[in-house]
Amino acid sequence: LKYETLCNLVLLYSQSAKFDKAVTYLEEAKEISRLISIPIFRITYLLANQALRYEFGDFEGSIKLLEELNRTAIEIKHKYYIFLSYSLIGDSYYSLNKLNKAEEYFDMAFIYINENSEYEKVQFAYSKALLIKKTSTISEIETVLLKAYNYYEEQKMIYSRIQAAFHLADFYKKSGNTVKALQFIKEVLTVSEEKEYYAFLQREVFDHRDLFDFACANKLKNKFIKELLNSSLEKPEVSWISDESRIRYIETKDSLYDVHLKLLGKNEIRLRGSILDDSKWGKKKWKSIFIYLLVSAKMTLSKDRIIDLFYPETSAESADNIFHQMISKFRNLIRFTYPSDLLINVNDVTSSKTAKSGKNKNIDEIKLFPSLISYEDKQLQLSNDFTIYIDSVEFEKLSKKIPVIKDTAEKVKVMMNAVELYKGDFMEGNYETWCEELRTKYRTAFVTISEELIKLLYESADYHKTLHYSEILLKHEPVNLVCYEYIINSMMKLEKPQLAQLRYNQLVKFYKKEYDDVLPARLSEKFKKIIMN
Repeated sequence: LKYETLCNLVLLYSQSAKFDKAVTYLEEAKEISRLISIPIFRITYLLANQALRYEFGDFEGSIKLLEELNRTAIEIKHKYYIFLSYSLIGDSYYSLNKLNKAEEYFDMAFIYINENSEYEKVQFAYSKALLIKKTSTISEIETVLLKAYNYYEEQKMIYSRIQAAFHLADFYKKSGNTVKALQFIKEVLTVSEEKEYYAFLQREVFDHRDLFDFACANKLKNKFIKELLNSSLEKPEVSWISDESRIRYIETKDSLYDVHLKLLGKNEIRLRGSILDDSKWGKKKWKSIFIYLLVSAKMTLSKDRIIDLFYPETSAESADNIFHQMISKFRNLIRFTYPSDLLINVNDVTSSKTAKSGKNKNIDEIKLFPSLISYEDKQLQLSNDFTIYIDSVEFEKLSKKIPVIKDTAEKVKVMMNAVELYKGDFMEGNYETWCEELRTKYRTAFVTISEELIKLLYESADYHKTLHYSEILLKHEPVNLVCYEYIINSMMKLEKPQLAQLRYNQLVKFYKKEYDDVLPARLSEKFKKIIMN
């Protein structure tokens, strides 16, 4: 009884994305299963472990466990577990978008289906319908999904019903029936938040981003959706997932950020993983304004501030016209992340819904796409519904955190993170006044942090890391005398006097090139003394 309870707890905590608790209970179940060499006990453990990994999104790890389960089920000739293992392997391949493999396993599951089991028949038809829905919106899909939805409701299988509702919302949205799509996605988000069905939504974020956009555009649980996205960003850091899964999450992590800016050493804007090149902006200056908006306090700018800074010599009428064109461009930027088939014959507003009561029935427009920015009371602001990453902002957060850290080891760790973030000057090649000011600010912070980091590493006798971070600083500041002093001292500590001499010679050469003068005698003697000693 305890063993069964533990396995059930693994499933429940996995579905609510409380994976740490699920892992704890799984370890307890594992210890019990080791003591009992009965195949069914092993199968139960494998199912619990597989559920944890599948709910998390480690589909590769799930498949490996299910293949073992399948072999065991075949050995003991257990028809249901053979059916189940093939079905679940199919689900995992479906989630990996390996649709041919998924269909292959669903077909193998069909061989072992119990004709007297309504559940198995509904589940099989449901799985096949999801496969077809990936590439088609034929009407038969609706029939199968609704049948599954109603069956799960009758059986009080709420978690399964809500997943069916999610796919119905997706089907109706793709079919252009936005009223029903909105109805089902509202049910999904409301029930999932109430019952903490977080795991499947975190998984679906990767393949159905447009459906979550649809919900956000119509103000359905926007904060909840953003929390789901933020939780998904942390998946690569989990220790127990398979290597294949970790690599996949690392490769797709950038696509989870709605806006990803690399401004240190670059001038790159990515929307959900895709670079937004200059041709998409209409006017080159608009890209700079967009960046300026994102690095501004609270990501808010007034219309007057924008015009004064970027169009100071343009007539009021022309500037106003340009400004409103720019707003339209900014609002629709997120549409550049959509495949062309989702944009064909689609407007921002496609249909309407009517209020249920009241003499004067209000008609609310149903929107397909969320707006990246809002403009009210002459204030341009980035919407809070989106996830944003800006390397310069992250660098600044770390630089402000460093002075208050008391523990040296923790301080060194944060310093290293800050230094690794700094890939070069802020928005290289842009010489607008606001850029120059931020460029100077970040460079000064980088040099200060680097010099203190190098000092702490040297004092802790970690000479190899002292050299590593000294080299990083020299890439950006080739004649940093503090840096050279620690390099030469570290070379001597590592008993490499010849390399120390070479670095001294390099300093003399670079100093001459930079200042058109020889290295001052006082400094020259200081470095020579270090090498001689």
